[in-house]
Amino acid sequence: MKPTFHQHKTLTKFYEKNPVPDDDQMEIIAESVGMTINEVNSWFIRCRIRGPEEVWTSLNYDEDEEEQKKKKEEQKKKKQLEAILESKKMLEEQVEKKRKKNEELNKIIAQQAAELTESKNLIADNYAEIQNLIKNSAKEDQTESKIISQAAEIQKLETWITNLTTMSHVQSDPVRFLTIEKELARVSSELKAFEEAELKKENERLKDQKELLEAMLQSKKKLEEQVEEANKKIEELSLLLKEKNDKIEAITQKIQEQSANLKEARHLMSCSLSLIDIQKDKIEAQQEEIAKLLKGSETVQ
Repeated sequence: MKPTFHQHKTLTKFYEKNPVPDDDQMEIIAESVGMTINEVNSWFIRCRIRGPEEVWTSLNYDEDEEEQKKKKEEQKKKKQLEAILESKKMLEEQVEKKRKKNEELNKIIAQQAAELTESKNLIADNYAEIQNLIKNSAKEDQTESKIISQAAEIQKLETWITNLTTMSHVQSDPVRFLTIEKELARVSSELKAFEEAELKKENERLKDQKELLEAMLQSKKKLEEQVEEANKKIEELSLLLKEKNDKIEAITQKIQEQSANLKEARHLMSCSLSLIDIQKDKIEAQQEEIAKLLKGSETVQ
């Protein structure tokens, strides 16, 4: 069986102190390195012929299997730690992106809220203007009623004058009758023209007010629809923001868990390295003790 790198190093130390051990020493050496006496004896013979370095080269070993295993485990742990750190970095970048996106969403929500407030104020102003128009329309209706009432009074007066002239001695003064009749016709014509002009103006004004009122009502309806749509959009953005915050919270919790795992892994690695150092110290102490025993045995011989 080929000796390991560690066994070769230990045997080399014994060889440097005593190249030709006796049977008792050979037994002690074999027990200390975990090899049979024949294997140890064969190794010493080859070392005396070729030297420890050439013997090791002929064995075609580069390093101790335990050292290889240890290095592989360390490399594996190192890769795991690097993967954890990389994952942590990626998660932190994701959290930062989510945070920036949430800031943008908050700005959009604030802007939508401001636009909603402005729309509500505009609706309130339009509503107040509509109420004023309604009040003015009511006043104008009163004015129209007053004109009609005055026209009725004039008509009544005209009828009374006509009756009066008919019952008087009209036949004795036909010129005066014609004059009164012409005057009444003129007054009636002017009154009729005045009434028609006023009614035409009033109708035009009422028509304009009606169109304005319809336009304002249409604008109010459109603004209300915009407000409703803005409310829906704000609600959707709020839900989206809540969803993003939940994801950020989950990612943050995952980062904390991975940080704890990383800390634990580092602690385990530190403990493993400490145990390895302790084992090395123990082995070196055992080797020194064996060397002392061999030296004492040689002295006794």
